Amino acid sequence: MKTVDRLYGLLPVWVTQETVVKCPDCETTFTTQIAVAELQRLPPDEITKEFRVRVGFVQKCMVAIGWLLFWLFPVSTILFVIARFLIPKTAVRWRRATTAGIIASIVSPVLFFGSLLILDLLTAK
Repeated sequence: MKTVDRLYGLLPVWVTQETVVKCPDCETTFTTQIAVAELQRLPPDEITKEFRVRVGFVQKCMVAIGWLLFWLFPVSTILFVIARFLIPKTAVRWRRATTAGIIASIVSPVLFFGSLLILDLLTAK
């Protein structure tokens, strides 16, 4: 299957050739760069190593924008939480990125205001 990711639905951004497999039990869509004929020749243990969970462009953008704005506490936290619920549970790396982003967006204002408080206490006479 040839996939074309488009910016705003118009401009082709990324073109990939991939095989799409859908699990009948959990309804999760997996992708791989290996052709169907090659997948049939592989043993079951090696097949599972080749599968990736497809994460949508919108979810990836939400995580990236959240990391760019992690110092804006409410905005980034909301983006990370929404992205966390939209990303499939089997996309472990993307879910880990959202978890780290939530922690960073909560800790950064605490560190910032804590350092301001310490500086204020040190400079007060």
